[in-house]
Amino acid sequence: MKYHLLFTGLGAGNIGDEAMLEGFLSHFPLSPGSTIEVFDQGFSIVATFPKEYKYIDWKDREACRISALTSDCIILLGGTPIAESHGLDWPMRFHSAEIEYLVRNKKDVQAVGIGVDRLETEEGIDLFRRWHPNLESWTVRSKRCQEALLVLGIQDEKIHIAADLAWLFSPKDEAGQWAESFWRKLGLDFSRPLLGVNVVNEKWTGPTQVKSAIAWALDQIIHETGVQVAFLCNETRPGDYFDAAAVVEICGMMSKESIVVPNYYFTPSQMVALLSFCDITLSQRYHFTIFSIIARAASFSFARAQKMGTLLEELEEEAVGTMETCDAALLKKRLFFGLSNGGEIKNRQQKAAEGLRLRALENFKFLENNPV
Repeated sequence: MKYHLLFTGLGAGNIGDEAMLEGFLSHFPLSPGSTIEVFDQGFSIVATFPKEYKYIDWKDREACRISALTSDCIILLGGTPIAESHGLDWPMRFHSAEIEYLVRNKKDVQAVGIGVDRLETEEGIDLFRRWHPNLESWTVRSKRCQEALLVLGIQDEKIHIAADLAWLFSPKDEAGQWAESFWRKLGLDFSRPLLGVNVVNEKWTGPTQVKSAIAWALDQIIHETGVQVAFLCNETRPGDYFDAAAVVEICGMMSKESIVVPNYYFTPSQMVALLSFCDITLSQRYHFTIFSIIARAASFSFARAQKMGTLLEELEEEAVGTMETCDAALLKKRLFFGLSNGGEIKNRQQKAAEGLRLRALENFKFLENNPV
């Protein structure tokens, strides 16, 4: 069988996208020659992907559609393709047009391991109901995603609850030695604890209350405990919208020095290896939280967007804040507790993660039963 994967962001610079692909392929390898849409087939990121597949630039819609029409199975894989928090042009309007084209050409599409936000605008709901109900099946990463689909009119028998595909990702062992050397070059003192931090800009650019709270809490905890703080980017694209710009803004508010990890695109194995040296992490990104737990660091997260709120519920963790508000004193207290009681937190998070890994295997329910 030849498979075709529609574009959901792979190769643009978000490390979580590759982790989902790796998790998927580790349990459902595609036949050689299958085609995968990527942000830019010429990017060095794509050179790290499996060599047995053909990668097509998502902007070349003619080539993508030809590959899709000559495939036996078309998959909408991972990410949160049902969402309107960043506008409707991407991802919903783009996918709606592709689903329309494929359905008119009598091709089936299956959604695998995706996130579904609760749509709140009439325009978003109308856009979804135009073509998305034509998908053959949906495996989703949470019960809340299932509920959102049911509200939109998708039949229950077409939906199956799984978990994020990144939970199936297994880091490569050899990355550990590389990470130790990388940290050493950045001046890390291996005798002192390390706090890894990921921050996000997106629509929250500039000097926000949350950034001030983070900067103050980090300054205080560095002063009181001697912990080292390292900032890492999980979305590596340049520009004010992405992580590196948020790092610059928060570091500019801090009085204490911290380590700023260069804004390189790391493979998921490299990112997990880097985080394995952290005692605790502070996260504003969904997959940075997952990477932290895979790396066995105690993770503290903000409730950014619906998906982060759901993830925290499943991990049985309380958010340290939202993207609009954060109690600086409480954040400091939570991080201090994490440094002092990391083992307790890690054990709780590892137990929850094991359940999510088992649930993630449910992503293949409809693919395995596909008669094509």
